[in-house]
Amino acid sequence: MTDPQDELARLRAEVVKLQSSRGPLGPESFHSLEWALERVAERQATDQARYRSLLDSTTDYAIIIMDVEGVITDWNEGARRILGWEFEEVRGLSADLIFTPEDRAAGVPKQEMLGARENGCAEDDRWHLHKGGKRFFATGMMMPLLVEGQEQGFVKILRDRTRQREEAERRARMDERLKAALAASPGLTTFELDLPSGVLRGDNRFWQLHRLSASDEQEQSLTRFLGAVHDADRAHVQSALESARNDGVAVAIDYRVPQHAQLPRWITLQGRPTFDHEGRSTRLPGTALDITRRKTRELWAAALVELSDRLGRARHTSEMTQALGEILGRTFELTRAGYGTIDQAAGTLTIDRDWTSQGVAGLAGSYQFEDYGLPLDQLAAGQPVVIDDIESDPHTAGHAERFRTLTIRALVNVPLLEHGRLVALIFLHDRNVRHWSDDKLAFLQEALRRTREAIERRRAEDARELLTGELHHRVKNMLAVVQAIATQTFQGEGVEDALDTFHARLTALGAANEALTQDNWRKASLESVVLRACSAQVGAAGRIRSSGPQLVIKAQAVTAFSLALHELCTNAAKYGALRNPEGFVEVSWTAQDEQLQFSWIEVGVSDVTPPLRDGFGSKLIERSLVRQFGGKWNRDFEPTGLRVRFDLPLDRLIAD
Repeated sequence: MTDPQDELARLRAEVVKLQSSRGPLGPESFHSLEWALERVAERQATDQARYRSLLDSTTDYAIIIMDVEGVITDWNEGARRILGWEFEEVRGLSADLIFTPEDRAAGVPKQEMLGARENGCAEDDRWHLHKGGKRFFATGMMMPLLVEGQEQGFVKILRDRTRQREEAERRARMDERLKAALAASPGLTTFELDLPSGVLRGDNRFWQLHRLSASDEQEQSLTRFLGAVHDADRAHVQSALESARNDGVAVAIDYRVPQHAQLPRWITLQGRPTFDHEGRSTRLPGTALDITRRKTRELWAAALVELSDRLGRARHTSEMTQALGEILGRTFELTRAGYGTIDQAAGTLTIDRDWTSQGVAGLAGSYQFEDYGLPLDQLAAGQPVVIDDIESDPHTAGHAERFRTLTIRALVNVPLLEHGRLVALIFLHDRNVRHWSDDKLAFLQEALRRTREAIERRRAEDARELLTGELHHRVKNMLAVVQAIATQTFQGEGVEDALDTFHARLTALGAANEALTQDNWRKASLESVVLRACSAQVGAAGRIRSSGPQLVIKAQAVTAFSLALHELCTNAAKYGALRNPEGFVEVSWTAQDEQLQFSWIEVGVSDVTPPLRDGFGSKLIERSLVRQFGGKWNRDFEPTGLRVRFDLPLDRLIAD
């Protein structure tokens, strides 16, 4: 801007020039003109002061005045603060000094002036130089300085935006890292919820994760989003978002989204609200991550822990199978699960009790496999039956209506075999189409393995408890029998003979116990008892012939028969058929009319005489076998040999 004093001097020179060309002016005219010139100078001085005040008060912007050659003629306080030079240091210098060396080499200062001249304005965002050589980033523009339409120079206005530039670059780097993280994590998505309006924005994957159709960054209502959440989790999610809006708390929640023919998808959603200047929460930006695999592993691990705990506390196998069905049903979110026994010959499945979801009826009762098309032969081979959709599977499609009445659309049947024989199965039912993936079947197999092992342990423990009780009972009885044998044996006989007799009777008792150990001290076949008891007699091998149906008798009957047969064998060896080399014994039994008829017939004796009195052997037979089991016996001392017949009630003898 022109200095007022220079302008006043110019006007005075014009007056002198005018006076010389037109002649002298009168004093009055000259003084009037002088007065007018002084008024003009005063106004210009005032304008100059206002101009300088306005210029220097704009300290956030650097304003640089240049002539048409780009030489600095003036600048404001903002330029001093931003660029670092005092005005007197740069007066008369080219404005190129604030440009970087590479921009000067590229002719950028001249290009800016040319652009300002041709277009009326040249905007630029670029790096500039501070007095000390430090670079700063500035946004600004250059405009031509016009006076009455004539170009007098240029005005360059710029503002230091280094911090904003660095922040933008930092944000850009963060965005790049976020994009890289999102690309490397297919399940990770981003969203932003406008809390006052309830408008939700998300990327494409966010909507796909929630099974909602939306283009990239498309808006959805919060109501529609909540509608995609699992019924059991919706209230929890809504409450968390309301707390973010009303109380400004951060959100960190896990919830489920239903999926077709599969278990629900698990999502973890995290976000932290932002606030306006009044402290009200306005936005909730955050991320959503698919955690289905991790959550499923956690839930399945917890289910197996619970199953093991309940199996360990169960006292009966029925409690174990009920626990298995319940845990599998809850874990897989099924309609029904349970255990049923199988009669393979009849082709039936019998269900006593099952677990069902709310509002679903149980299936207690008996069912024919052929009525439902289920492959019994596959189960008998130990292979599970897995059906994703009853209505499309070739085995069951023709029986779909029967399954619909039972609320079954998908199922799994896992067979349980004992000694290679199909005895039961675990069943899983769902009312919807269900894809049974390999990992689900592997979890199911692990749960079944634990249940089978627990059942086997329980049965082994029951068997040990039973055996211990039986052994305790047997030992007490054995001691009583030994005491009775000893008492009777050592009365009225010589010591040596008595010892031989006592030893023989203990051997017979031992044979009875040996027969019992073949079946956990509970029972033994009558044939094995006869063979063991008679084979213990010296000289009896091959001379005692036995015949009769296969009968399994109780432990008490085993001991009684063993002792009775020992006494009969001993008597035959001393006085009967086994005394002669040609003699033999026929032992036979039949079962009819709920009675066991047991016969002992000695053959090959010619001089049999009845005893004058009954000895201990006869008394032992009477007490241990006949009286104990409520039967009767008959002895005939035929000339050809002794004949003995026992009639005993079968229900007292036969083992279960």
